[in-house]
Amino acid sequence: MTSNKMMLATAQALSTRTDYDFKSMIETINEYFDFGTQEYNAFLYIAGLSELCQGVSFPSQSKIAEKLGVDRTRANKIVAQLVEKGLLIVVKVEGIRNNFYIIPTIVELMSKVSDMIQAITSKTKETIKKTAEKVQKIAQEVAEKDSNVIGV
Repeated sequence: MTSNKMMLATAQALSTRTDYDFKSMIETINEYFDFGTQEYNAFLYIAGLSELCQGVSFPSQSKIAEKLGVDRTRANKIVAQLVEKGLLIVVKVEGIRNNFYIIPTIVELMSKVSDMIQAITSKTKETIKKTAEKVQKIAQEVAEKDSNVIGV
């Protein structure tokens, strides 16, 4: 599953929901996520407990680990993946040892999705250009071989 799909699913779910329309949000996200993955389950668990209220913190990793049936180390890795993909934001509070995590706002998610799409588009254009150059080179080589055969 690509993080692009996750971001788009989340952004779409957030943009179409009412504050407590969790069922609709789940249906939207289900269209994009692979079922049964721990990342998917973690996100839905976190989203369900916070009801995707933007700016609301979600449960500790120990609660997530317990709910998912994994150890805290695995839960920490899952949370790190969600943070890395932009589905959670780390909030550090001075004087408090543990980090807090919040679900990003629609604007933050849409910005991330937009950046990802631009990066993919640029990469695709570059790949197409390189492929076209390779095809042109092969065509030239074939043409040269054909002209050599004809000239013999």
